[in-house]
Parts: sequence; C-alpha cells; structure tokens
Amino acid sequence: MIELRRSHGNSATAGVVCGYFHERLLFGCSTGRNLPRRPFLSGAGKRAANQLQPAWDASPALRSAGRRAASGGRRPARTGTLKVGPDEKSWIKILVTADSDHPQDLCRLYIDRNRNGDFNDDGLPLLANPSLHEKTRAWWSSFNGAELSIPYSPGIVEPYMVNFWSVREGEEAPNMIRFSVFSWRSGTVTVDGVEALVAVMDADNNAVFDARDKWSVLGASERDAFTRVLSHTEARHANRLMFLPKGD
Repeated sequence: MIELRRSHGNSATAGVVCGYFHERLLFGCSTGRNLPRRPFLSGAGKRAANQLQPAWDASPALRSAGRRAASGGRRPARTGTLKVGPDEKSWIKILVTADSDHPQDLCRLYIDRNRNGDFNDDGLPLLANPSLHEKTRAWWSSFNGAELSIPYSPGIVEPYMVNFWSVREGEEAPNMIRFSVFSWRSGTVTVDGVEALVAVMDADNNAVFDARDKWSVLGASERDAFTRVLSHTEARHANRLMFLPKGD
C-alpha cells in the first residue's frame, strides 16, 4: 500500500465537494478479476529503456552469477540495472540470455529479486517466445507481468509490476531492453461524506508516486465509476486539484 496525501482545498464550491483525505491505496494490476485489461496510461505513458552490457564481460562476481543462473540459457547474454524506487538500494539487476531454440534472441530474463548480486537464488527465469513483427521484420521478445518488490523505507515494501520487451532488428542480439509499468494504486476515500474512488498511476516508470505522475478521482456513485477511474480519459496530472459532485 502507498500512503497518499492530497489537498482538495478547504471550502465548498457550488456543486462540488472540497476537503482533505489521508488514505492508503492498494496495489492493483490487470490480472485482477473484473478489472480492465489495461490500466490508464498504458500505451500513452512513458516507456523506459534499460541499456544492457555483455553479461560475461562484466565484473567477476557478475560473470559467476550469470554462468550459474543461465543454465538452460546461452550466449549472447546481457545484464543491466532497473532503476526503480526511491534510491539506489531499491535498484534491481537483470540478466537476459538466449537459449538453444532462439540463439540470436534475448528470451530468458533473470531478475535479482533479493538484490544480492546472485541470479541463482531468485526462482525460475521469465521466458519469451520471440515473434516476428510483420511490418518492421524485427523480432520481439516480451516478458509480461514481472512482479517486483520495492522497498520504500524500513519495514515498508510494496509490489510493483512491469512488462519487459527487447527488439532484435538485425543479426545481433539487442543492447537494450525496455519496460513499462503494468500496475497502479487504487482505493476508496470519503470527502465531506461523499464516497470516492481514487487511482494513481506511475506515469514515469520509476516506482515513485509523486506530483509528476497522474491520478483519477470519481464519485463512487457515478456511472461506470469503477471502470472509468482506471481509464486514460479520467487521468489528470497529480498536481491538479480534483473535485467531486455533491451528494443529495
């Protein structure tokens, strides 16, 4: 859960409700039942690129971890760092490799989930089945629904879900992998007696929810509020004030 503080002003305006709320919002992702297939801003939000380097040309410790983790994988292999969370302690190293069925594509993704520099103790890798893009003739490897744990402060660790994908446009494996957030935070609040739905989206893919991101607020009684609050049409920059219709 992410604690959210937001001011709606301190006085009532004709036809709308203003007030303050201080609530905790819950993790949400598109695998949940009855949720939209895509959260708001997907496709419209920024996508982050992660520059990669050859895994076995890196430090001795990383070379050793890469060899152990990539059993079943093969060269080419690349490693990089996912820069998410409030500081460098929350950053996560990744390792991507080819395999015997796809010798030119980065189709196995290892995530150093416990941040100990060893890819051998984090469970099975995520697997991609490379597909050829009909128009560009590039090969895409997609890894969907990678759930990460982000430490925000001592004792507070939150889930965060992303999608990864790499694109091979020639004969050589790519030196870059891209990712975009695939989760959000949402919950309910009551402002001056009016129940509202709130959703917050990490628009800049850094796992930090602040004024540079976007949010949506709708009265719970409004038409299709549960679906609309997660749509890009209702999203506004988080530094924007939001207003609710007055109840009867």
